[in-house]
Amino acid sequence: MLSEISMSGKIHSSPTLPPFDAENPLPFEYSTQDLRVALIDRSYTAMGHLAPSQRVHLQSHFPASGSDEIILAILNQWFVILDQAFFFGQLAQYIDIKVIHSPKSSWWGKYNPNTKLVLSTLRENGIRSPGNLTLWGPTIIINTGVEGTFEWRMQFMVGILLHELVHVFLDIFACQCVGVCLEEFSKVESVGLTGHGHSFIRSLAALQTALENEVGWNVEVALTDSANLEMKAQEKSMADAEK
Repeated sequence: MLSEISMSGKIHSSPTLPPFDAENPLPFEYSTQDLRVALIDRSYTAMGHLAPSQRVHLQSHFPASGSDEIILAILNQWFVILDQAFFFGQLAQYIDIKVIHSPKSSWWGKYNPNTKLVLSTLRENGIRSPGNLTLWGPTIIINTGVEGTFEWRMQFMVGILLHELVHVFLDIFACQCVGVCLEEFSKVESVGLTGHGHSFIRSLAALQTALENEVGWNVEVALTDSANLEMKAQEKSMADAEK
């Protein structure tokens, strides 16, 4: 798992990073610019990397309704397909998908790269009570609390899943070594201060377009909100530096 890979003390002896190896990529080895190019290039051929049954699945209707357990199963099916199509089949070994139902939350998806203990909750007759402590590895958490028809909710959550998978890909494979790449990693043309810099936005936009062309419905990936979030963080950073 990713949590077992250490970046502590890593530093490149040369400013030149290796080109992205799509067949056997190594964690923390590549520039964000190369990763962005790899994802954009992949977007043009992505569907050709899927089995015929997977392409049929992309164009199939969602069920009329379903519990959070069913939603998780559906999202895991989409995870496998999106990973194979866009991310070179590399992410499943590093990340798990979880769901929570939190309609009042202000977020719809989160990527947690760290291993942590999570206290689950149980629901019975509308009453929540503490469940068990569970060890979660690196995880994408999708909030199932969005309102709407089940089909619309699933379409929305698939878009959020794609958004988070781009975060995962850049976080896993972009070099962030101390003294050389970490400074570049936070710049707006790279991943950015909030994780929504140019490399993220351009990669996500390309994958969004490729997926929309295949599924035939609007894939909401929060591009505008993400770009605005990064812009505000960069403006604040520059203002703080001038004080």
